[in-house]
Amino acid sequence: MKCIQTLIFLWVIALPVMAQDFAMREQDLARQMATLRQAMDAIDNRQKEAARACWQRFAVNDCLIRVRREKRELLEPLRQQMLHLDAAERQLRLDLRDQRLQDKEAARD
Repeated sequence: MKCIQTLIFLWVIALPVMAQDFAMREQDLARQMATLRQAMDAIDNRQKEAARACWQRFAVNDCLIRVRREKRELLEPLRQQMLHLDAAERQLRLDLRDQRLQDKEAARD
């Protein structure tokens, strides 16, 4: 019986620490995603300006194709990073859900 009380006591102490860990991980992911979005927006803005400049040239289509290709090349590594961050965010939500389920089961016992 004393062992169960000790486990419950440790669980109650560990719970806020684990919640803080989830919150810190969530904030870190949000910060990284915001940084990536800003970089993607900057690339989009540069592409729009370059496309506008293409209309002043003789070979408009060739220029537009080059600008789009450069945009895709610049965005691809950022998209890969965003996919990794999305996967990390999904994992965080799964961990949080699992933690809540464990808390529920511990409270039931």
